[in-house]
Amino acid sequence: MNIKVGGTSSCVNELLVDPIKGTASVHFKDGYHYNYTNVSRFAIVNLLQDQAQSIGRWVNKNLKSKKVNYELVDFS
Repeated sequence: MNIKVGGTSSCVNELLVDPIKGTASVHFKDGYHYNYTNVSRFAIVNLLQDQAQSIGRWVNKNLKSKKVNYELVDFS
C-alpha cells in the first residue's frame, strides 16, 4: 500500500511510502528513481501525520542511513 506524500521539494518529484512494509520510493528531479527498504516505520508514520515537513530533509535524514537498503530502479 504505497501512499503518495504531498508537498514540494527542490530535489524530489515524488515520494511514495508504505508504513506497513517499511519501504519508500523516490523519484528525484535529476531523473533518478530509487526504492528503499528497511525504512523506519516510525519515521514514515510521523511524515504522514505531519506532511508540512520538508520532503527533501526527510529523505536525507531517514533514507540515507546505513540501516536502509536501496536500489536504483530507473534513470530517465
